[in-house]
Amino acid sequence: MITNSYAGATTQIRTPTGLTTDIPVLSGVKQGCPLSPIIFNLTIDLILRAIKRSASNNGPAKVHGIHSLADKCASISLTCSNNSQSSFELNEFIVQNKPIPPLDRENAYKYLGVPIGLIHDPDNISDLVQDLTRDLESIKKSLSAPRQKLDMIRTFLQPSLTFALRPGFPKKDNLLRVGGLGLLNPTVEADVQAIIRAVKMLSCSDPTLSNIAIAEINQTVRLASRSNPTPALKSKYLSSLPDDRLTNLRYNILSLWTRVRKSTCNLGVEIQFNDNGLPILSTQNSGSVLAKEASRFLHFHVQDSFASTLLALPDQGKVGRALTTGTFANGSTWQYNGLNIRFRDWRFIHRARLNCLPVNNVKSRWSNSCPKCRHCNSDETLPHVLCHCLRNMPSILRRHNTIVDRIVNAVQSGTVTTDQQVRAANSRLRPDIMVEEDNKLLIIDACCPFDNNAEALRDAEQRKLNKYEGLKQFFVGQGKQCEVFGFVIGALGSWHPANENVLRELGMSKRYRSLFRKLCWTDAIQGSTNIYREHLGITEGSVDADNSE
Repeated sequence: MITNSYAGATTQIRTPTGLTTDIPVLSGVKQGCPLSPIIFNLTIDLILRAIKRSASNNGPAKVHGIHSLADKCASISLTCSNNSQSSFELNEFIVQNKPIPPLDRENAYKYLGVPIGLIHDPDNISDLVQDLTRDLESIKKSLSAPRQKLDMIRTFLQPSLTFALRPGFPKKDNLLRVGGLGLLNPTVEADVQAIIRAVKMLSCSDPTLSNIAIAEINQTVRLASRSNPTPALKSKYLSSLPDDRLTNLRYNILSLWTRVRKSTCNLGVEIQFNDNGLPILSTQNSGSVLAKEASRFLHFHVQDSFASTLLALPDQGKVGRALTTGTFANGSTWQYNGLNIRFRDWRFIHRARLNCLPVNNVKSRWSNSCPKCRHCNSDETLPHVLCHCLRNMPSILRRHNTIVDRIVNAVQSGTVTTDQQVRAANSRLRPDIMVEEDNKLLIIDACCPFDNNAEALRDAEQRKLNKYEGLKQFFVGQGKQCEVFGFVIGALGSWHPANENVLRELGMSKRYRSLFRKLCWTDAIQGSTNIYREHLGITEGSVDADNSE
């Protein structure tokens, strides 16, 4: 498969007069392809092994006819000593009879867009941000599906920025202040990468590198505090913890360690040194990890911090608090696989969950417009539009019936009746679903309340249980086993945990349960999208109306 993907590969160059003819690609790997680093590593491994085997021989080592390209290489020569300052030399190395250009003190070599050298260019990050911004605009204008656009950003753009942030000292004013949908704010990512770089240097398995890092932090703390850099003092310095010796710092030269000190303060992270001298990361609300777990630990910490901030909002956190009651991807798996999600659903659901849709009640907060519903006298809130407006009742019923049909199709055995009165019970109640098998009877009634905090889902279930308690007692009086279940799906895709009882009673396999939940979530979201569009009078193919959402 790899051979086929490279065989006959060609490229073209776009010029003012049009595209050139096909240019064969006869060497190298495809730039930007996720497979390319793997192919490169496999190839370079063969070269390194061959060089080791031929180290005692004279002449260049050749593997499968591969030659090095001197114009794509550079070298830096440093002599490090514990007793004296490191010295710099200009040495010319010969590889395959070709000289490798050496770098002087002021020059840098760009690797994947990042300058590497003795002196790092702090302004280069602004150029990189401009390039990434152009790429973002290109992705935005592409005809890819929304989930595909997110995947491209996560796979190609975000790693490029992360790679640049780790070795450099970026000015945060140059970074894009954006985030959401799993994309981390670059200003926060800069702090994360600074801490990761520091703890990995201090924990490096190479004693030369770790000793250099330890010497640097010792020197920084000694100059800043005029005190002996004990493990406790270094921990307080890097963690921005209070200490009289660190009140008025006497050392303000920019370095990795001063950057880490600011980063731990911004993120609420502490760096402690254990008995072995290795750094340990910890936060107030989580455990502690060593350097190898630093990246995962810090990114989860940041995500939790942003999630907590959102959930604490009195208005926009309501749907979020309802979503957290589910333990199965929170009704948002469609963001990554696009299962049953239409473009119009995508445009609707994110704004809906944040209460940013232009319904009259929301618009009245920022203008003098009337908050009343355009079809009745109630306030036009999103819950009113999706669940209560009388004009929308036919569409609300269709959303409900779609979920009922989904449950009915999942029943594997027994006699099923839907929306039928139980005449023998002298009751006017019409349960959505009754499943009778042998001497056992299940009563299932579905509903789609608005996701107004987790309590709204629990209250909706309790109303169903109370509603059919009398009918349950009737069947019990006839000597039958009877259970009543309220099946609750939020109008914006929240999953009520008690729904799991229904899935178990219907005998669903674990695999089918996972699919069933996702289908129910998307059924609710699609139904709510249709209700909202009909309420605003948005017709099929109305592009301008879609954009106004």
